[in-house]
Amino acid sequence: MLFLIGIHPDRPGDVELVRHAALYASMEDCEADGAKLAAQRTETQSESSGVQYTARCIVFPDREEYSELLKRTHPALK
Repeated sequence: MLFLIGIHPDRPGDVELVRHAALYASMEDCEADGAKLAAQRTETQSESSGVQYTARCIVFPDREEYSELLKRTHPALK
């Protein structure tokens, strides 16, 4: 799962978090696309707002792992 994070240089506490609507076959694919998208957004915003974007990829657990984690953290759902 790819997230783009935008931080304004004059307002570091003002963070924009965007989940990019795409799925990736590998972490490497996600990171490559993320770097490209973050650079494009930063360039687009450079003159108007100066927001700097970075990308972060996370692995989303499969259905079984997610169900197990949910059961462990919320015992009432067993």
